[in-house]
Amino acid sequence: MRIDVFNKKEKSNNIKLSEDTIKQSDVRVEAKTILNGTASGFYINAECPVVKVSGRCVEDGELSIIIRGRDYRLDGDRLPCLLRLKSVIWNGTEMLKGDQIIWHDEPYSIRRNAVDGEEFSVEITWEHF
Repeated sequence: MRIDVFNKKEKSNNIKLSEDTIKQSDVRVEAKTILNGTASGFYINAECPVVKVSGRCVEDGELSIIIRGRDYRLDGDRLPCLLRLKSVIWNGTEMLKGDQIIWHDEPYSIRRNAVDGEEFSVEITWEHF
């Protein structure tokens, strides 16, 4: 599973991930800048069935957390790697009303206005479909 975590608005916008997020086993974190430099954050690749991501926003902007399957390709064509989201807990509140099937091109997204210094947490329980 891949989780994209970004704070969008200006070049100075970013995300500061917690040490607990970075130190999880079976989790790989990669810093990224997208949208012509107006969004900075991370790609988080995880194999563990429960992933916890927490951190804080740097600068006001839009916090985007996009949960998707990995980008698998065959001869340049993307292959759907289906995942079943069983639970998405955003800042202590369950967001799903039942299991949801996702893949790279049909992700589950959380978007919120972000305030400088605002802390967030999301816990995702998932399995391969």
